Amino acid sequence: MPPDHKEVPKTGRTKDGLKDPRVRHCRDRGNNFYRQDNARTAPSTHDFKLPQAEANARDAIVTDLEGCSLEPADHPHAFFVPRDDVKRIMSPARVRGVVDDSLPGCGSWSAAKRERFAKDILLGGGNICKNPSINLLAAAIGGEAEEYFLPLVERHIDDLCLPLEIQQGAHGCTIKCAAKHKHDSIGIVRVKVRRSFCLWMHALSSPYFKVEEGRHCHYYLNGKDVLPIEIEPAQPATSIPEIQQHLRDEMQQSNMGGVGGFAKVRMVQFHPAHLRIEISAKNNQEAHNGVYALKCLNEPDRDAFNQELASLLSCQNNKGLHLIRLLFTFEIKKDNGEEAFYFVFPWAQGNLWEFWKQNESQRLQICPWMAGQCLRLTEAILFVHNERTGELERRGHSEVERELYGRHGDIKGENIVFFQHEDHIKLFITDFGLGQLHSRVSRSISNPRATQMTATYRAPEFDLPFGKISRVCDIFSLGCVFLEFVTWQLEGFTSAHDSFPDARLEVDINQITSDTFFKIENNEAIVKPKVSGWVKRLLRNPLCSNYHKDFLSLIEEKMLAPAAKDRIRSDLLVERLRVLSKGCRTDSSYWQEPLSAQERLSLS
Repeated sequence: MPPDHKEVPKTGRTKDGLKDPRVRHCRDRGNNFYRQDNARTAPSTHDFKLPQAEANARDAIVTDLEGCSLEPADHPHAFFVPRDDVKRIMSPARVRGVVDDSLPGCGSWSAAKRERFAKDILLGGGNICKNPSINLLAAAIGGEAEEYFLPLVERHIDDLCLPLEIQQGAHGCTIKCAAKHKHDSIGIVRVKVRRSFCLWMHALSSPYFKVEEGRHCHYYLNGKDVLPIEIEPAQPATSIPEIQQHLRDEMQQSNMGGVGGFAKVRMVQFHPAHLRIEISAKNNQEAHNGVYALKCLNEPDRDAFNQELASLLSCQNNKGLHLIRLLFTFEIKKDNGEEAFYFVFPWAQGNLWEFWKQNESQRLQICPWMAGQCLRLTEAILFVHNERTGELERRGHSEVERELYGRHGDIKGENIVFFQHEDHIKLFITDFGLGQLHSRVSRSISNPRATQMTATYRAPEFDLPFGKISRVCDIFSLGCVFLEFVTWQLEGFTSAHDSFPDARLEVDINQITSDTFFKIENNEAIVKPKVSGWVKRLLRNPLCSNYHKDFLSLIEEKMLAPAAKDRIRSDLLVERLRVLSKGCRTDSSYWQEPLSAQERLSLS
C-alpha cells in the first residue's frame, strides 16, 4: 500500500474512531485513489505516440481553464477545476503545443528534445519529469507562472507534490511540498504571480473522495483545500410545502450528537468527477438521488468526533439492513490550528413525517409494505444493540455500561428517513449520535438522567429516581413511533401530527407541559390514560383490520410497557413482527378486511 494511504495495524484490541483498523487514512487528497481509478485509461509509455502540436495551445488552455472553473459553496474567493475537465483541457496535442511554442526555457531545444519533454510531462518516466506534471503545467499557465515551470520540474517537483506552498525568503523562495519531499529553493517569485500560481495549484488539486466496500476512508485536508461541492441546493427535488422545511430546520437545530456541542447538517452535491462510490447495490442508498448530507460538528472536539465515528463504524457492516450508511469523513485543519470534522451520508428524500405527508392518499393501500418496513427497522435496531453491546464487551466495559451505551438512543420520526428509487421506497434508521460508544462511559453512569435523549419519545426510566437506562429504552421509543404509524394509516397525517400529540399534553413531574407517552405517579410509571384511550380509538376505527388489532396489541402490551422488565427484547420483537409481516404478504384479508362492528365494540 502506498505511504500516503496508511492503515492502522490490526491488533487484538478494538480501537475507537480513527484508530479502528477498518479506517483508511488518506493524506494526499485522494490523489492515489484517482490514479488507481484512472489507470486503465492512461496511455502506456511504451506505445504512446504524441500527436501533432495544437496551434495557439496556451490561449486555448487559459480559456478552457477559466471557463471550467467552478465556485464551491462556503469558500469565498476560491474555485476549483473538475478533474475530468483538467484531463480534457490538458490534451497531448496542447501540451506539445505549449512546449513547442510558448514554454520559457525550451525554445533553444531540438524538436526531438521538446517532443520527449512533452511526453514526459504527460506520462512521466523521463530524466526531468519522473512523474506526470500535467497539473503543474496547467497551474503555471493559469497563474501566468510558466517561467517557473522548468525550474520546478528540474527540482523534481511534479503532480505528486501539489499543491505547493511557495514562501518568500531572504535569498529566494522555499518550497513546501504536499508529499513532504525536500526540494531546493528557487529564485524570487513575484508576489502577484506567486499568489496566483498557488491559487491555481489548489484549484487543480481539489480532493477526490472514494467509498469502498468494507473500508472507511478518512481524509486529512487543510484550510486552503477547495472542496468539490459544485452546488448546494436549497431543497431536494422531491420537496413538499412548508412542513418539509420546518421539519428540516428543526432537525438541523437539534442536538445531532456531538459531545460538548451541536452539529449542522446541510445538503450538498459533490462534483461527480471527485466522488467514486464502490459499494454493492444492496447498500447503495446514495445512488438514487445524487445529493449528500454533510454533517459538521460545531465544536472542534476530536474526542467527540472519534466517539461518533466509533458509534457509526460499529453499525457499518450491516449486511443490507435498514441503517443509514456513513460514506466517508474528513477533517480540515487551518493554518491557525483550528480543526473541523465532517461526516458524509446519503441524503434521503425525507424523514418519516415527510413520507407520511407526501403519501397521505396512498396510506390505506400499503399495509404489507408498512408491516415489512416496521420489521426492517426493528431488525436494524436489533443489529445496533448486538453490535454495540459486543463492541463494548470487547473493550472490557461492564454490563451496566453495555446496556447504557449499547443502544441507538434517539429513535423518532425525524431520525427515520426514506429513500425512493423508481417504485421502491425503503425506510432507514439514521442519526446514531446519542447512543455513542463512549470511551469514558463512567462519566454518565452516575447520573443516567443526564444522558441525552429525545423528550417526546423517551422511556419512563429517564424520569424515575432509580431508572436503569438500557437497550429496552429504544423499544419504548420505537413503540411510540409505531403507534404514530398506525395512527397515520388509519386516520391520516393531521391526526398523527396534531391531534395525537395534543391529546397527550399533560403537566409532568417537572411541572412542564409534555406530550410524552407516560407519566409518573407515586414514583411509578404508567402509560398515560390518553394514550390507552387513543389505542381504543384506533381499534374502533371502521378501517381497523386484524393486522392493526394485532399490531396495536403488540405496541401497547409489549413495547409501551411502563416497566422496563416487562418490555419485549428486540430479538423477540423481530420474531413477532415477522409473523405480522408474513400475514400481510400471504393473506390479503388479514389487512384489507375491517373488523366487524361487534369485534370493535368488544375491543374498546
